[in-house]
Amino acid sequence: FYHIHKVNKKNIYKEIIYFNTKGREIYKKSSIFLLKTNVSKNKYFSKIKKLQEGQIYISDVEKYRNNLVIRIITPIFRKFKKVGYLMGVVDYTFLQEIKKIKNEIKK
Repeated sequence: FYHIHKVNKKNIYKEIIYFNTKGREIYKKSSIFLLKTNVSKNKYFSKIKKLQEGQIYISDVEKYRNNLVIRIITPIFRKFKKVGYLMGVVDYTFLQEIKKIKNEIKK
């Protein structure tokens, strides 16, 4: 219980971003980088353009401003038309701590 309580005090998300289909960030809540950017210049943008409703993209582990993160992205649809994307940038170290705790519980 102590380990789970200790982990719960950390924020799993480093960023939550909503961006349009052209890659322009519309909404951003971040503890890493406050300025809005154009994500269409990122290597994953060509991959996420192919996502259909209900699908998600999970990036490889990336180093981002001295943080290890994973990006989880899903498209947003309105009236059957893709209007943007929701991206969560997740703290990889946090996920590793959860995995470690889960393994300890199994023992």
